[in-house]
Amino acid sequence: MPRTALEDCPKESFDWEKRTPLSAGHKSAWVYTGSAQARKNDCAEWSHRVRAEYEVPRRLLRVYRWCKRSRFGTSRIERTFKEEASRWKTETQHWSSLTKMVAHPSYLRIIGLANQATHRKLVRLLLLELKNEPDHWFDALTAITGVNPVQPEDEFDEAVDAWLTWGREKGLI
Repeated sequence: MPRTALEDCPKESFDWEKRTPLSAGHKSAWVYTGSAQARKNDCAEWSHRVRAEYEVPRRLLRVYRWCKRSRFGTSRIERTFKEEASRWKTETQHWSSLTKMVAHPSYLRIIGLANQATHRKLVRLLLLELKNEPDHWFDALTAITGVNPVQPEDEFDEAVDAWLTWGREKGLI
């Protein structure tokens, strides 16, 4: 007759009710003779000890990481802007309607970043994007700045130049 897994194990490893505490201060998880209230108090005491032991080091670690964070890396606003701009470009590159492109959620999220970022930071990011990879950022720039240096008769390249000239005059790029 084949042997079972339980027959291979020593009896004390699976016979829980026979388990005894390892030391005088140790209470076994399997054999508990106290009342339900005493068990609840012991659990609360254990929980408090564990929290007290690990909470302070965890807080100190968070403070240390915050102090040592990279101040030269990209900010959260810049990362979010780049992610949304990339998503907007890939999802709208085949669209011919500017109205639909401007109504895309990623485009609107970029405009919404103006609430979280400083005015100059977001405008600077948009102008640099316009300078490096010209695209239809004119409505976003107008919505954020409240200014429109583009004349109605200007074509795309002239509109890009008008915004870049405006950015240079304001010291943004």
